[in-house]
Amino acid sequence: MSFWVVPGIERKESEYVTMAVCDIFETDIATLKANKKSRKENLVAARHFIYYLLRELRNEDGDRLMTYAECGKVFIQDHATALSAYKKMKFLVKKDSRVKEQYITIQNKITQLKSFPNA
Repeated sequence: MSFWVVPGIERKESEYVTMAVCDIFETDIATLKANKKSRKENLVAARHFIYYLLRELRNEDGDRLMTYAECGKVFIQDHATALSAYKKMKFLVKKDSRVKEQYITIQNKITQLKSFPNA
């Protein structure tokens, strides 16, 4: 599944993030990209989780998966959009139990996808 190419990032890791989020929110990357201005709650939440996870998770070297600018390129937005989404999600994951539960579910899904990459 190659829906974007950003030089210098761990493609597999970013794909796991996107696949897990899309699965949890019952959507797909094409829908998220086609409706990048949509304010539907599930699409906004999915995009924000993708931005957050791509910044929060780290590769084997301990580096972040993407910069804010690279995250923005995923949905053809600028770095400020990714930064805003990251800050919002960082706050919500700490303060909102429902969002924290979704975050944990997504992390578990990412772990599952890594364990069984061809499933």
